[in-house]
Amino acid sequence: MDVLLLAGYVRPGFFSAAPARPGLFMAGPAIGLLLLLSACGGSSSKNPAPVIVAQPQTQTVTAPATATFGVTATGAAPLSYQWNKNGVAIGGATAAAYTTPPTTTGTNGARFTVTVTNGYGSVTSSQAVVTVKPAPTLNVSPVGPVIIGGQPQSQVVVAPANATFAVSSIGSAPITYQWNKNGSPIAGAVSATYTTPPTLLTDNGTQFTVTVTNSVNSLTSAPATLAVALAPIAPTIVAQSQSQSLSVGQGHSATFTVLAVGTAPLSYQWSRNGSPINDATDPTYTTPPTTGADNNAQFTVTVTNSAGSATSNPVTLIVTSSVLGLGGFQPVYPGNPNDLTGVQYRFQVATNQSQALKIIFGGNSLYATGSPITYNIESNVYSGLLTFADGGCTTFPPLGAYTEAEASLRNAAPDYPYYYGQQTAIGSAINTSDQVNWPVQTYLIDNTPNLYKSDSISQSSMNGVEALVTIERGGTLADVSAFVRCGLSMLPGTYRLWTITTNMGVGGTIVNQVVVPDADAQYLVAAAAGQLYSEFLNGAGDLAVQYWDFAYLTESNPQWSPVTSFLTGNNYDGSGADFGVHVVTVNGHDRVEFSNVTGNSYLPGNLLFSIAP
Repeated sequence: MDVLLLAGYVRPGFFSAAPARPGLFMAGPAIGLLLLLSACGGSSSKNPAPVIVAQPQTQTVTAPATATFGVTATGAAPLSYQWNKNGVAIGGATAAAYTTPPTTTGTNGARFTVTVTNGYGSVTSSQAVVTVKPAPTLNVSPVGPVIIGGQPQSQVVVAPANATFAVSSIGSAPITYQWNKNGSPIAGAVSATYTTPPTLLTDNGTQFTVTVTNSVNSLTSAPATLAVALAPIAPTIVAQSQSQSLSVGQGHSATFTVLAVGTAPLSYQWSRNGSPINDATDPTYTTPPTTGADNNAQFTVTVTNSAGSATSNPVTLIVTSSVLGLGGFQPVYPGNPNDLTGVQYRFQVATNQSQALKIIFGGNSLYATGSPITYNIESNVYSGLLTFADGGCTTFPPLGAYTEAEASLRNAAPDYPYYYGQQTAIGSAINTSDQVNWPVQTYLIDNTPNLYKSDSISQSSMNGVEALVTIERGGTLADVSAFVRCGLSMLPGTYRLWTITTNMGVGGTIVNQVVVPDADAQYLVAAAAGQLYSEFLNGAGDLAVQYWDFAYLTESNPQWSPVTSFLTGNNYDGSGADFGVHVVTVNGHDRVEFSNVTGNSYLPGNLLFSIAP
């Protein structure tokens, strides 16, 4: 089989102004080599000088977005490139595409050309002009909705002892509190904690809640039950810290939490490898920044009161040396269409022995013509399974029981425009067609104020399941009340609806609807649609996830068309030896596989490659 390498591929007019999530790779413009596999030989013209077959295109952007210019040229290899601004060579701009720094109004009208050279001559392109529109003036001071992080916990006391309940919340001040007893407000109970009067046996079974309010919204906590006994009751651990293990990157801290019930007061003592840890006497323990010596250390907690004690199950701490593989790959849509209305692909978790968190993010960006705001839709594969009840609202981490090595699919709607102050209220949300098997919860990403995300998560393992994911434009909605989560007020107006349909064959079909607060958000950004990028903790356990059957839909051609060309990301872990993407053949058909199996030959970054449709 001959291998033919073609240089100089570019997508004319390519740009991406989507905000990148902190710490995560967002594929941008890049040029590489197109790897075509052919069963027959090839030939090329002899000694041609460069010829430009696709000129750089004039761009219009809104500051501070970047502008990207590209050129396609033929000629004898190697071809070299030099981009020029207003006739002056730009340092380091020597690829077939050039992306400007963030633009200002001072960049408006700048003229860009590129000179392509080989050993037989050179040619200079026509001029491409950038028009820079001024950034919109945003007089927005985001006000954060209130959200409950730590719920009040049930208490057990011996009469006539008092019981104390507490809540923690995040949101813009001022935040007010009102405690309730069996649904009725308690006079004067208006702080984040509430202590009962001396208890009576008749108080046994009383339920307490708290309503937390700010200028944006109001939330009521889950109920906490008061148990009143005649004699002390020994502690019982009702929620272990983690099921078996907890993974963190070296230099980061690990946090363990336990929930116990029993007659107050309860005392706590955390231990490492059987030895008590100084000053670790709270229900939650956070380690100092970890080192390699902490790897495989075991942590337990003993909960004690006057009636006895209980010790938790041990949790093994896995300390990884690094996070790998923030690169990935993305489809290259023919012609870089500006009317992309749908993308589609199949995936399968082929291997999952993971003992440390591994994620394949499936990113998509939406835009409205003439608007600087982009919206995000995600369909993410996690190496672990999170089980929880629909409607959860929390800070971080998300609610639920986590089990590693059981893969899950998490369709999601993060709200970056609100976080960046581009909008004054929540505007992105998701719902589910199955609240039991694909419930939704809303939380703050990494506990970042105003950075909300709603996930619909499969409640059974996706290991070995072949699934078809389709993201497609829908109609408009004026009433989005069914999408409200956590009591968070949503922007008024007409919304655009998009759907994520996951078809698992015999496993059934789930439909998630995503709404964004702009009826004109009708198109996917071609440079940020169907992107697949990763975040792997370098811990034990192999994970391999395969993708194939890529297709796209446009407004001008509403028929699913196959995608055969792809571009690897430019933000790899460096070596490419221990993690990456590569092409595998399954049942006679090509698939692109993310893998951390050693010994594989992984594709380098910035490489254009192809697979058969």
